[in-house]
Amino acid sequence: MNLDEWIDQLNNDPDASRRAEAAQALGQMAASLHPDERQVLSEQLNQALQDVDPGVLTAAMMALGTIQAQAMDEYEDDDEPEQEDAVLEAIVCYECHRPEMVVHLAECVYCGRWVCEEHWIEDSGLKFCTEEHRESYAAENG
Repeated sequence: MNLDEWIDQLNNDPDASRRAEAAQALGQMAASLHPDERQVLSEQLNQALQDVDPGVLTAAMMALGTIQAQAMDEYEDDDEPEQEDAVLEAIVCYECHRPEMVVHLAECVYCGRWVCEEHWIEDSGLKFCTEEHRESYAAENG
């Protein structure tokens, strides 16, 4: 199936298992898509987060995490300022890839990665994504 057919299945199939299958397939094909196509795909998957079926919701969250990770990799690989436009609006946890509309996220004060309550490490009110970052921050800032 092509991108449009998978999106149609995600949005319109009455069978939740087929909608979840579409979300998974879209996440897998995201790496081969142009950044503009991934942006459209991200918007469709964000809409799928409103689905009442937990299987569809989970598949959409995982696919969004994959897309976000790819966008961040591309952003880090390209030093040109216009690349900022390729970063998707969806913010997800660095560890579990759940989006901000599902979990409470905080930004790591050391590196800027987003991390959810379940995964952040808190020290004196500051949030860190890894123990190593907490230690490095403490060493640099006394």
